[in-house]
Amino acid sequence: MRKPTMKIVHKSRLRIARAFGLVRGVRLIRVRDDRRRMRWAVALRVFGGWCLVGRDPMTSPWIIQRDPWLNPRPLLFPNIPAARRLLADLGL
Repeated sequence: MRKPTMKIVHKSRLRIARAFGLVRGVRLIRVRDDRRRMRWAVALRVFGGWCLVGRDPMTSPWIIQRDPWLNPRPLLFPNIPAARRLLADLGL
């Protein structure tokens, strides 16, 4: 059985989607991180379905390990107030 996956939307694209009114709903969901701790992530209902908010891609010639930093990853928060601060910053 396949696990359901969500697309990741970068914060810069999310601001554009919010400006055009494409964000339909917001949820805080629990996600397991690399160290097997439970973290919180922000899931948004946009025009095409549910998406996770992710970091903007970091591109720099001085990054030694380029591949892991270019992979899309969701923003993970240690607690709910930290996630709500991001939502307040984005105006959601």
